[in-house]
Order: sequence, then structure tokens, then C-alpha cells
Amino acid sequence: MRIYPLLPIGTTAGTVAAGDDVRFGPVEERIYTATTLNETLPTGAVGVYVDLCAGGGGGGSGRRGAAGTVRTGGGGGGSGGWINAFYLPITWFAATYNAVVGAGGNSGAAVAVDDTNGNNGGTGGHSSLKSGANIIQCFRGGPGLGGSAVGAGGGYSGGIGGTKGGNSDGAGGIGAYSSVIGSDTSGGSSGGGITALNVPSNGALGRAVPYSPNGGSGGIAGGANPTSGDACAYGPGAASGSGAGNIGVAGQDAAATPGYGAGGGGGGASENGFASGAGSTGGAGFVIVRFIFN
Repeated sequence: MRIYPLLPIGTTAGTVAAGDDVRFGPVEERIYTATTLNETLPTGAVGVYVDLCAGGGGGGSGRRGAAGTVRTGGGGGGSGGWINAFYLPITWFAATYNAVVGAGGNSGAAVAVDDTNGNNGGTGGHSSLKSGANIIQCFRGGPGLGGSAVGAGGGYSGGIGGTKGGNSDGAGGIGAYSSVIGSDTSGGSSGGGITALNVPSNGALGRAVPYSPNGGSGGIAGGANPTSGDACAYGPGAASGSGAGNIGVAGQDAAATPGYGAGGGGGGASENGFASGAGSTGGAGFVIVRFIFN
């Protein structure tokens, strides 16, 4: 539960009244979506609440392979960890502090060579707050693996509040979404594959999270492309839909991931002669530092 009123992430830092909680006076909220070093503390602050969200892992791309073989979609990236309203006494701080914001992991690139496994996504970045010798850190999401003839693993989660990315089906079936409902950050969904009987499979929806109730739609084989999930202005976002496998055209790319901390989706598989679907980049992290005054 959030104790204080919030500014949307990406807006300028400012001072807001703590009207929702009369135990404290004014609150100065500083929001960081890029790493910022050597920040000074405001005069008179008596304590700090910190929110940290790490970068999600990127999704893997699908396999490109011959007819009559299994070609799986790429694995979904793992979500970044999420720490909400962690209290630090003002004595924890030295004169300045560094807010380090983790980037989202790179997407697995589409495959352009026949009979080739998909490319792995990239690892997200840790987010942290550091002052003097003290540090509090939230861990990054891991990469979704590239599609293959036997499946592709989803990326590991960043721990607290996070979820693992979806594994792709080893028989070339439909994509799978992140397995945990109600987590704070969502792992990406795996892409759809193509079975040994040359049946292309759909992608999977992106898992919603409490701050972002609408995940993206999965791609449809031979039809609609996947869509992006919600991007919450105040916290972690929902995951986006993954790409479908296709016959006779390129595999679908996973939808872009605008949500903070979400894992990227996996790309769909393709047959030889056509590019496989690319994964999507993981959602970036953020740092919020909320100074409390008497």
C-alpha cells in the first residue's frame, strides 16, 4: 500500500502535501527514470521512503526451420524486482546519493538464416539507491532464450515482487504467459511456435499486475499482431503480448513493452525462407525517493 500521494513517473520532481496520511508533514518526491549521480538531500528531511523497480529482461526470438520439424517461439523475459515504500532513516544517508536506474534488456533479434535457433534476449539492469557506503538494490530480470527445436526457457525474475518469463512450448504449440497471478511485476510471455505437422501457433497474452490491469493481447497465427500492455504512470506496468508462429510469412514480433519492470515478450517461429519474429525489449526500471518532513 502506498502511504503518500504520487506524481506520475517521468514528471518533474516537486513537493506534494501528504493529505492521505496526517501523521507526516509535506513530502518531497523525487522521481528518476535515468541514472542521476551526486544528488543532495533537502534541508530538514527526517526520513525517506524508497521505491525501486529494476529493468525487465528482453524476450527471445523464434526459431526459423524446415517444414516437418518443431520450431518453437522465443521465451519471455523475466520481470525486474520491485521494492515499494521501503523506509530509511535520514541517518542512513551521507551528504549526497546516487539513484541508479536499470535499463530493460535488449530484444532477441529476428533470425535471417534458415535452420537457425532464435536469439536470446538481453538481461535487464539492477536499480539501486546508494549513499556513502550504504546501498539498497533491486535485482534485474533475466533474458528469455531463443526458440529451438525443443523449447525455450523464460528469463528468471528479479526476486521480490517479480515473476519468471514464460517458457515456450517444446512441441511448437501456443505461447505461455508468466505463471504467477497478482505479482507486482510481470514476466513476459513466450512466443508461438510451429508444430512438426506444420501447424502455426498463437502467441500469449501479457500478464496484468495490480498497478496495470490490462495486459497485451497475444498474436494470432495468420492474423492480428500482438498488442502492448498498460504502462502505469505510478508503478510497474503489465506485460505485452507475444508473437505468433506463421507459415508462408514472417513470424510475428512481440509487441513493444512500455510498462516499467515488465519482461519482454517472445517472438514467433517461422519456416525457412521467412524471418522469425523478434522478441521485445524489457521494460525499464525507475527509482522514487520520497523525503519526509516534520
